[in-house]
Amino acid sequence: MEENKFYLIIEGIICLVTAYFIWKLEQYNQLLHEIQVRYPNMIQQTMEIAGEPNYFKYLLGGAFFIGLLIVYTIFVFKSRIGMYGIVIASVNFFLLITLLIVFWNPVLATFATLLLGGGLFVLANS
Repeated sequence: MEENKFYLIIEGIICLVTAYFIWKLEQYNQLLHEIQVRYPNMIQQTMEIAGEPNYFKYLLGGAFFIGLLIVYTIFVFKSRIGMYGIVIASVNFFLLITLLIVFWNPVLATFATLLLGGGLFVLANS
């Protein structure tokens, strides 16, 4: 029982930090949308977005949180903690879907989709 509480405490921390990142990413995405509206050409949009000072910070942050949610869910499933594992997996799935919806920007989403596909491949082969 104590071990299950440990998983729930870690999950609570992951949820809070991920929710904060999603909130910050949503604000940053508004800036990226303004850049995309300014330039009709997709190549210009991509160049301007890549030139944004915080772009790589959010790109790597998004990759980190997608990876964290996938890895922790796999870890919990392998630990076989029963009903707690189902709750943790459900919460992480919700956070992952929310993160991908907010992350959905043509430039950022390509990287996120590749990372998610790699995580699902690992989960399927484990």
